[in-house]
Amino acid sequence: MKLRSLFLILLLVGVVSSCFAANKAVLLSSATPAQYVSIGDNVYNQLFSGASGITFEGWIKPAALPTDVNGARIFHFGLSGIGTTALAMELFTDGHLNVYARSQVGDASNATSTAAGVITAGTWYHIAVVVDYASVSKSIRVYVNGIERATNTTPTFGSNTYVTASPGPTHADNFGIYLPVTDPVADIRPYEGIMEEFRVWKYARSLTEIEADMNKELLGNESNLIGYWKFNDGTGTTATDSSPSGKNGTLTNGASWTDGNPTVPIQLSSFTVTPTSEYFVQLHWVTQSETDVSGYYVFRNTINDIGTAIVVSPLVPATNTSSETEYSYIDEEVAINTTYYYWLQNVDLDGNFVFHGPVNVTVVHGGQTVDPPVIPTETLLKRIYPNPFNNTTDICFEMDKAGKVTMEIYNIKGAKVRTLLSETNGVGAWRTRWDGSNDIGRTCSNGIYYIKMTSGTVTDIRKIVLVK
Repeated sequence: MKLRSLFLILLLVGVVSSCFAANKAVLLSSATPAQYVSIGDNVYNQLFSGASGITFEGWIKPAALPTDVNGARIFHFGLSGIGTTALAMELFTDGHLNVYARSQVGDASNATSTAAGVITAGTWYHIAVVVDYASVSKSIRVYVNGIERATNTTPTFGSNTYVTASPGPTHADNFGIYLPVTDPVADIRPYEGIMEEFRVWKYARSLTEIEADMNKELLGNESNLIGYWKFNDGTGTTATDSSPSGKNGTLTNGASWTDGNPTVPIQLSSFTVTPTSEYFVQLHWVTQSETDVSGYYVFRNTINDIGTAIVVSPLVPATNTSSETEYSYIDEEVAINTTYYYWLQNVDLDGNFVFHGPVNVTVVHGGQTVDPPVIPTETLLKRIYPNPFNNTTDICFEMDKAGKVTMEIYNIKGAKVRTLLSETNGVGAWRTRWDGSNDIGRTCSNGIYYIKMTSGTVTDIRKIVLVK
């Protein structure tokens, strides 16, 4: 028997572990004196030497927005002299972020600010700063949860690589405070809240690279990783640097350990796009887990610019399960010999959203990208759309030889709830529809179901999700 999918339902429902191995983080409270994590004096001024770019990433959960009009410093890497910053980020009273960056002593303070309200108290955020000193593409970019929230494409960098300052008065390198070594009580700006998974890279990372790693722990030996504090130690006052640099942090003034693990709305393991034989474009994405996700929208553009992209799909409802889930969408409103860029937007129940992508594809008539439609060479289930569905869903299938075909719906316990089809069909592409009801016409309950197609010795099974 030719069996395309093993019909063992219990084996199809897997459980995915947490995105981070340990459940610890650093807690900085509002105590006096201010709490912070010290990395040392002028450490990264030396480690940044010769870098064509720098990337800082991490997770934060502010306990409160700062009341000080000068803001709260989330991290600070000093260059030389009082007031001279190599790279730093601050959170302000209205929820906006400021980033400061220099390439050498003497640079102007290159400040890059997000709009107000990108950060609120009591919520986990992934923050990333990408600084590019290169002669052609100088820039400072600020990302929040994978979305570019601020961009400076004309920073006044005096060098195409980072130039280490000469020995002299320095700033301390810290997480959670602004602390000039030469005047340690003059300007504190403490951050209040939780910190987790802080990383520093000696190059300008792409958004694709950031998104690929943001929800998981690293090995610590990744190329160009020069600082990696997991904040998983859990006891004592040492925050281990797991990168080759080995610049351990010190929890200072009572900074403590707490439960961590940011609640990531989704773990997206795949987002792909392919042309179809009908000259359409199929989007396919796979999530390993979902938490409080409303659903997904697909955006499209003919240029690589999310700002002018349009929404081309209805909301594809999320299943919000801890098991692997596959989604697909067919874009039928495309033109031949055109390149398209696609983004996937996941929308949380609270209205927050994150973009993934872009992925691109060219629809070509008679070229290598898409071949003309051909007679089916296999008997199998094809497109199921929408999936998940809340009203009706179309189930497309193909037959490579004439014969009897049956289409049945099973629930997650393996019980048959509906026979959709039992007839003889010829060679070609066919379609049937399910309205979510069982054999006696009653609407099935929300959940996971399985479509089982049988024709001759061929059995094909696909998962489908009903969400009313």
